[in-house]
Amino acid sequence: QALMFWSLSQTSCSAAWGTPAPAPPAPADPPGLLQRLAERASTTVQDVGGAVLGYLDHFYEDHIEPVKERYAGWASGIRGALWEKLQATFDLYTPKTAGSSNKGILQ
Repeated sequence: QALMFWSLSQTSCSAAWGTPAPAPPAPADPPGLLQRLAERASTTVQDVGGAVLGYLDHFYEDHIEPVKERYAGWASGIRGALWEKLQATFDLYTPKTAGSSNKGILQ
C-alpha cells in the first residue's frame, strides 16, 4: 500500500502542478578581459565625442555665428565691386561696331 500511495501521490502532484519546469540554460561564458576593455573604451570614446561635439556647438554659436553675417556681407560687397570693375574694363576694351552707340560686344 505504501508503494501504491507513493506512486499515486507523484501522479497527482505532477497533474496538479503541471509539467516540471525545464532545466535553466547553461550560463554563458563571461566576457573576456579584452572584450570588457573594448566595451569600456567604446563607451568612453562615445562620451568624450559627445562632450567635444557639445563644446564645438557652443563655440560656433558664441563665436562664429555672430560674425558670419558681417563677413558674408563683406564678401558679397567685394564680389559686386569686382564684377562692376570687370564690366567697366570690358566696356573699355571691346571694339565698337559701325552704327552702334558707345556699347561693347558684351552688352
